[in-house]
Amino acid sequence: MVLLTPTPQIRSAIAKYNTLKQDDNDKISENELKFIDHKQVSNIANFLTSSIEQNNDDGSDLSRYRLATLLAGCEVYIAPKPPKPEPVSHTFTQFFTFCLLSILHQKEHELIAQPQIITDTRI
Repeated sequence: MVLLTPTPQIRSAIAKYNTLKQDDNDKISENELKFIDHKQVSNIANFLTSSIEQNNDDGSDLSRYRLATLLAGCEVYIAPKPPKPEPVSHTFTQFFTFCLLSILHQKEHELIAQPQIITDTRI
């Protein structure tokens, strides 16, 4: 699957496609259309050219909706890179380290202040 940037020709073809399509599920949303799949462009071109041929139009629109015409000027859509994660604050890391060290220091003093009495005299 190749994603393409929509050109003005593709946008006008989508508008024509949406007016001719009866089923709302088949319509393509034009709002904020950033990219379109090449298969969708092919389906739009096939539908529009066959509908023009069936309606026995004079054929002036036929060349506007051919696949080659719609693809002219398209570029491959490259999605933007995701934003970089925010760096961890050094102040938070330092605070966390300080808290751990102070707890360890407090536990050490508690152990020194209250020595354990050994009652078992077996050797």
